Amino acid sequence: MKYFKINFICFISLVFCSSSAYSQTNDLEAFAKFFDAGSAYKQEDYHKAIALYEEILHNGLESGELYYNLGNSYFKVNKLGKTVLNFERARMLIPRDSDLESNYSFALSMVGNQHVSTKPSFVHRFIHGYSDQFTLNELTVIIFGLLLFMGILYLSCLFLKCSSKVLFSSIIVFGLAFVSHAFFLSDKIYYENNYAIALNKTDSKFEPIDGATIHFVLPEGGKTQIIKEKDGWLKIRRPDGKEGWSKKEALEKIQNS
Repeated sequence: MKYFKINFICFISLVFCSSSAYSQTNDLEAFAKFFDAGSAYKQEDYHKAIALYEEILHNGLESGELYYNLGNSYFKVNKLGKTVLNFERARMLIPRDSDLESNYSFALSMVGNQHVSTKPSFVHRFIHGYSDQFTLNELTVIIFGLLLFMGILYLSCLFLKCSSKVLFSSIIVFGLAFVSHAFFLSDKIYYENNYAIALNKTDSKFEPIDGATIHFVLPEGGKTQIIKEKDGWLKIRRPDGKEGWSKKEALEKIQNS
């Protein structure tokens, strides 16, 4: 289990605004519930732990540690779909956590028929392997830093009268780094907003109607890309490229909106 890190966005406003006392109270209540949930988990009361963790999320607070612990709790009650979903959400916030990656990999290994696709290309593995090491905020900071550095470099060269060759080479190098990280950020945003996890074993049909023929079955915990939505149905694309229609309530997006 991991300790809870609440994002104290309103901390500075405590100095200026008395209204922040309400927010502080909520944070303290969330801490108390988080530790109560941890105690329940240790006592093997996993359903109570889940209820407390979910209540914290329902109140608008989140952290990588919270999602990690919630995923572990769901694993203990054999809800593989919810386990994978919450591990995915934890990876958005604490992407370099070794315990999380170990448990996430183990959970994926239990998802039946998950790896039906052909082996991803080197480019695909590189893009996701790199972007998975950072949060959205971290990638944004890197992009801003590269842009700022290029501006400072350009102005410095103007004042110091650097050779045009040195300036051009430097701008090319950092410009490529900027474009690459902007692409990584865009890809990560798309992934988090357009991929979903099957909460249970679910049918995917040729058409978005109840009586349609089943095209394939998505396993519990299976990850899939959402193409579009229509009348309570989601058109999904499996890793191997097969497309079908599944009930919206059977899937949940990785991005917790």
